Order: sequence, then structure tokens, then C-alpha cells
Amino acid sequence: QAPLVQIGAGRTVEDLWANVTQNEETVRLTEEVFAKFDEDGDGYWNLKETSSVQMATEGTEMAEDAFNALIIAAAPDGGRNLSEDDLGKGLSKAQVIELYTDANRQRALGFVLDIYKDHAKIFKKEPGASDSEGDGAATSEAAETSG
Repeated sequence: QAPLVQIGAGRTVEDLWANVTQNEETVRLTEEVFAKFDEDGDGYWNLKETSSVQMATEGTEMAEDAFNALIIAAAPDGGRNLSEDDLGKGLSKAQVIELYTDANRQRALGFVLDIYKDHAKIFKKEPGASDSEGDGAATSEAAETSG
């Protein structure tokens, strides 16, 4: 029999959302990121502001249709009660905190956001010494598997 290390743990699948959690630190980091990009100070990230976040963290702009899809997905009841005004306002601070710190929400929406990595990129800090294998990079795109 081959040792477990050699053959792996079998049906074990890496949980991309294992490090996504809501605690004092993740909420604080998210609030700092939110404040930096809420340029007009209205308490929401509009399309321009959200696109700036994505450019800072991913190096790509956010298309308007992707932004609208994100607003609808983040809204209660799947966005059934959203108005044009709601779409124009964008993501509230509370929604951004939920998106960054709620693993079940991210899993349901099909993407991974890592507040530690995004905060480090935005504020140009070195990620902590515990920076693991680089998995779970923040993205507003669907999570992709590699390998």
C-alpha cells in the first residue's frame, strides 16, 4: 500500500472559501477598502468606483453588464425589487462587507474574494508571512479551477 502522502487523500477537494470569514479584522479591512474607493462618499460603490476596485485588484475594468449582474446577485430576493435608481447607486457598504466576508454567499455566487490579498494589493503592503500558495485570489469572475 502506498502511503497517504503519495496517493493523496482521495476524494478531498480544496475548499476555495476556507479562509473567507467574518471577524473584526476582515470587516475592518473591507471597510478600509470600501472607504478608499467610495470617491463620492455616498456609501455606495457605483460602476466607476467598482471598476476602479477591480482594476486595482485584478488589472481589468468591470463592464456595465457585469456590474449590473453583481448588483442583482448581491441584492435581497435576487434583485426582484431593484429599481433603476438602485442599479445606479451600486453596492452598499454592507453588501461589500457581506461579499468579502460571507463564504456561503461567495460560493453561491460562484466567485472567490480574498480581502487580505485585495487589501494588500490596494494599499501596496506585503501580504502576511503566512501567505500560502496564492490560491483564492480575489476576482469578480467565476472561480476557475486550474490543473
